[in-house]
Amino acid sequence: SAGFPYAELFLQPLSWDGIVEAITGITGSPITRDYYRVQIEGLSASNLSVTLAGDLSDGDTSLVAPYLQVILSSLWNTAVKENAQNPSLTLRGYQQGMLTGEIMDGFYTQQLAHLKDWNETLVASGLALDLLYLHTSALGKSNVLDISTRKQTYSDREEIVDALVKKCKAYFLLSAMPSGTTTLGHNLLAQVVIRHFSISLSPGQQAARILNARTNDSADTNDSADSADVAIASWLNEADLEAVENGMQGMRSLSREEKSLLEFSRAKKIQAQKDRHRNRVIRIALVSIVAVFAALAGWQWYVANQRYLYSRAGELAFTAREIAPDDNTIALDVAHQAYGTLNEDSPPLVMQTLSDIFHAQDERALYTSNFPHRERVFSAVFSPDGQYVLTTSEDGYAKLWDLKGNELKSFSHEIEVTSAAFSPNGNQVLTITRTHVQLWEKDGKLTDKDSIPETVTNLADFSTDGMKIIPNPRKEDATQYYFHAFNFKKENSHVITSQAQNRILVITNGICSLFDENGALLKDSFTSSVTHAVFSADGKQFMTISPDTVSSFITVWNAAGDSLYSFRCKGTEVNAVFSPDNKSILTASNDYTAKLWDFAHPFLHRFPKQAQAMNSVDYYPEGNTYVTTSFDSTAKIWDGRGRLIDILKHGDVVTSAMYTADGKHIITASRDSTARLWNPKESKVIILRHGNEVTSAIFSHNGKKVLTSSLDSLVRLWDIDGRLMHTYRLKDEVSSACFSPDDSHILGIAGNAVTIWEIEIEKQFSFDYPAKVYSASFSPDGASILTSNADSLVRLQSLGGELRSTMKHFEKAKIAFFTSDGQHIITGGGKLVKIWDNNGILQDSLMHTENVTSISVSPEGHEILTTSIDHHAYLWLFNGDLVAEYTKHTGKINFGCFVEDGSHVLTASDDGYIIRWRTPHAIYAGLNVEPIYQLTKKELEEYGIIR
Repeated sequence: SAGFPYAELFLQPLSWDGIVEAITGITGSPITRDYYRVQIEGLSASNLSVTLAGDLSDGDTSLVAPYLQVILSSLWNTAVKENAQNPSLTLRGYQQGMLTGEIMDGFYTQQLAHLKDWNETLVASGLALDLLYLHTSALGKSNVLDISTRKQTYSDREEIVDALVKKCKAYFLLSAMPSGTTTLGHNLLAQVVIRHFSISLSPGQQAARILNARTNDSADTNDSADSADVAIASWLNEADLEAVENGMQGMRSLSREEKSLLEFSRAKKIQAQKDRHRNRVIRIALVSIVAVFAALAGWQWYVANQRYLYSRAGELAFTAREIAPDDNTIALDVAHQAYGTLNEDSPPLVMQTLSDIFHAQDERALYTSNFPHRERVFSAVFSPDGQYVLTTSEDGYAKLWDLKGNELKSFSHEIEVTSAAFSPNGNQVLTITRTHVQLWEKDGKLTDKDSIPETVTNLADFSTDGMKIIPNPRKEDATQYYFHAFNFKKENSHVITSQAQNRILVITNGICSLFDENGALLKDSFTSSVTHAVFSADGKQFMTISPDTVSSFITVWNAAGDSLYSFRCKGTEVNAVFSPDNKSILTASNDYTAKLWDFAHPFLHRFPKQAQAMNSVDYYPEGNTYVTTSFDSTAKIWDGRGRLIDILKHGDVVTSAMYTADGKHIITASRDSTARLWNPKESKVIILRHGNEVTSAIFSHNGKKVLTSSLDSLVRLWDIDGRLMHTYRLKDEVSSACFSPDDSHILGIAGNAVTIWEIEIEKQFSFDYPAKVYSASFSPDGASILTSNADSLVRLQSLGGELRSTMKHFEKAKIAFFTSDGQHIITGGGKLVKIWDNNGILQDSLMHTENVTSISVSPEGHEILTTSIDHHAYLWLFNGDLVAEYTKHTGKINFGCFVEDGSHVLTASDDGYIIRWRTPHAIYAGLNVEPIYQLTKKELEEYGIIR
């Protein structure tokens, strides 16, 4: 405070008494004693101060004060944690802190962290720990290290070690003596350093341990041998060598023997690498040879397996064809399994079989479940909730099933069971035989049993109170009124009434007539050979059953007597009932089975027959609607179930119709000299007029323009609102016109010439040909045009007129176009369709028996659909395999196309039908999710599917 200068004062190290005073002095003053409230053990020989003074006085005492500070600070912190109000420093606490390492280990770890902040490399490599370990003795005490020994030990890094020594002194890890020698800060630190050195995973310590172990082993092996030779004899493997090389910067300098060991080990490593490389080359060569042979063997196995699967699939297809006349559903299941063997790589026969059987549904429907007995099935009924089926049979059993055909319970009788019914709540079952009527619980327990005379055969004569059977009183014949009112002969007629009592069906000698509830005839003699008929629960439908020699023909009618659908059921004695929801039908037959037929989602096969020929059809997938054109001067819009939505009328034959991409508009072309632009949702139509028949009418690719062509020699461009944008005049009748892929150009065909207009700049150029042009179209990139001519040639040329390729079709090619990916060209004419690559090289030919009328390529480009005047449509793969033949038309097919996702094809025919067909792959995919009967394990084994 007075500003006097400081003077240096040499402080002697703490003596024994000084240490004791430093420990206990705080308790000697009332002020400090009351402020800190610390308690220190007394002054007995074994108390804390004496013990601690003894430990600190052992060895070099130059750093006694810092280490005493470290120890007292640790003891104080521990005491405060145990009792903050009255901390106590005890001998036990000191001894426990030293034993657990909490005192000195904590100090060591803290100081090493400071060193790491100064130079992380020296600590991480292990050099700092190596230096400290060098200051310990074998007795676990601090060791004095002179300068010369330190320099010799770290001869190759003196400078950094000197700096490290200074830092260790600053952090009290080392203590310096007047002679320049160094020692650990205190003996108490020696055990800590030794322990950390022994467990350290730093590179320097790992390297030191490896070298020490290896040189010691060498010395033990031969004490008299040259040490260098011995070290070389026990050379380091590659892992140890790498560890030593990585740790050399964290340990002492190497001795001569260790350097020799390293050099020899490195030489061994290089030689080993060479040997490994040579061996690797040899192994690779051997593996390559083995791999080649294995690949050849694998390929041969694969080819053999594919041939086996190919043959197996074909064998199953033949089996399916053999089964089909007897059971269409099982045949389709077998064909489904055959296709699943190789999927899209299946033999053409498999695909054809799958398609043929599937598309025979209009003749032989598919059932969803089968309920088999050992003998004739007399009856089959639904439970009131429609979730169960109850069957009775000549085999003496009534059986309860779920809707999938799993048998749940069997009710055994001594003789044939002729009929069975559920109780109104569905919890009980009533069965009847020739001699008894029996009441059962659904779990199979017999509740009541009564004998009956043989004249009683109808369960309607009985009811139950849930505990016993109650006979119903006989009522006057309900049919008598109807016989009398309609003057029918009772012995020749049978009357069926709907539950709603608004329709009456009369069967007379197998001929059906339909009356309303007032006796007015609705439909007379509309079907024959009927043995059985039944109304649905709501009275809106009824079915008739007409047997023939091997099966029964079941037809479902609406309440007006119009046929809805029909199917065949195997068996000549068949009964049938509607499900409670009227969506499915349950049959019982003398073919030993009852079957469930689901018509809730019938496959749309044919659109309703039209009076005149159908010209074209287009599909809008998002709305699931179709537009068709016909010779009856109309285009018609249909929904996905084949129901008519709208009629678009023209004054003459409508030749084409197409949707815009968004489905908002339809363009139609007609022989009445107009094209018409329709907006069905707004009931609007815009007439686009020409002076003669309109030969084509299409939308631009972006849907903003309309292009029409006509026999009046004009091509006209309109906007989407029907405003005329431009008229292009040609010298001859225009057969068609189209847009380029980017809608920048228009192409028109007239006589022997093709004319192209560039829309924006109204530039035009023409190409003349030696024969009439039948078709012309742009390539997908718009850089070329493809024409087919009456001279049987198909020409590919650039927009500049350069002829790039000529393809000879041999018959007049009336169709030629690029596939959407631009990789193939398809030509068609006469009885021939040809597939070329985009350079005009022939790839395959598809032969037909009659002239081809249309060609379409699937969206993914894998299949080709062709139609012919032979009434058939054909589905081909690009390799020329015929995979499906669609044969249900009875007239020339005018048009065929794929729907957008490629799963179905549509055909339009002179027979007045539009028919929708599935491709084989779509059939296979659909059968994986659609509810049809699935083969049992026994049937899979029987038909050779499981072996």
